[in-house]
Amino acid sequence: GVPGEPSRQVDATLYLRNAFSKSKQLTLSGYNRLFGDPALLRMKRMCVEYRLGNVRTWDVSYGNYAEGGNKLSLIPVIAAKAVTNAIGMTVAAGGYAMGKALTTVQNRFGFEEDDEDETETKSVADSTVFQVAFGAWLRCNGIVPSVSYD
Repeated sequence: GVPGEPSRQVDATLYLRNAFSKSKQLTLSGYNRLFGDPALLRMKRMCVEYRLGNVRTWDVSYGNYAEGGNKLSLIPVIAAKAVTNAIGMTVAAGGYAMGKALTTVQNRFGFEEDDEDETETKSVADSTVFQVAFGAWLRCNGIVPSVSYD
């Protein structure tokens, strides 16, 4: 229910005690169907207090990851990440190759028109092509780089 508003809360203790079994454990879904909606269109929180008895420390998982049959639900996510990473890596490698070629030509023949210092050699990291390609790889992996100055 809604924290701090007892009139908009439901006590689910009896249901949870009856639903739990040592062999099946406890999985909940469809809260409104099970308990009703004590506060329509309001954010709610379900708090469960429990005790563990006769449990060895190595029998308890404190991780936030899928276990058991739920691991199979991760296959599409892992596949999508692998595909986007392969695409991003290909783009980054192509950007590196093109950036390397362009900086080699610029360093050898001095084609950069806005150089103040003619003796400075450019590196691949200075190449806009490489920077855009590497940024695309990062974005394919869900990393959005940003630079801020104070």
